[in-house]
Amino acid sequence: MKTIYDCLISAKASCNITKNEHIKEIYEMKESINNNICPRCGGNLIEKAGKYGKFFGCENYPKCKFIKKSK
Repeated sequence: MKTIYDCLISAKASCNITKNEHIKEIYEMKESINNNICPRCGGNLIEKAGKYGKFFGCENYPKCKFIKKSK
């Protein structure tokens, strides 16, 4: 547990992003997902059918494996 804690503290110390910038990035990512744009690679999210039902997957699969559950 201490090793994980030390790793997280060192990662936080090396990060130059502010809290407000981080929050802004999260909202931008949510907005892009709602507009069916992949937040990882910028590709389109297309509806697919899988074993457990419908979902949205990145058009750049298998390079990008981002998915969003269908509502």
